[in-house]
Amino acid sequence: MSKKTGNMVFTNSKSEDIVEYPFTNITLNPDGKKFGAYVVGTDTKNGLMNDRGIMVIDTIFDYLGMVDRNLLWAEKKDKFGFVDFSGKIVVPIIYDHLDNTSSNGLFTAGKNGKFGFINLKNEVVIPFQFQEASSFIDGLAAVTLNGKHTYIDSLGNEVVKSTGH
Repeated sequence: MSKKTGNMVFTNSKSEDIVEYPFTNITLNPDGKKFGAYVVGTDTKNGLMNDRGIMVIDTIFDYLGMVDRNLLWAEKKDKFGFVDFSGKIVVPIIYDHLDNTSSNGLFTAGKNGKFGFINLKNEVVIPFQFQEASSFIDGLAAVTLNGKHTYIDSLGNEVVKSTGH
């Protein structure tokens, strides 16, 4: 942080300020993985800067989070989607809920009070019909349909008998 402005700065080995940016935060990559880019932001907006200090995505999102080395989870005006590291929309930012993890290529998404599962082509693989839904773990997702809790596979088939509350 710059002592003069409170903004983020890059420094050299002598701790001399080299470049100052108008950011109040910088998010390092999860698990120490090198993705070649960092989420940066102000108090209200986030963008993406590469490891050479060049802005790749302007600070236009309410939130950005790294999913993997090519994908960012994005929030804008309380809606969620995915963008790539160039800022291209991968999954439109239209969902009320969107999990940022997937073990099988399906992401839990929420829209209009219902949950379903989409892929990275924004195709609805399992319809929006559940009151609750978790991410897939070991090939199964916990869901609630018509007040009954059960588990489904990645095709949407019920694999464990439903139980009531």
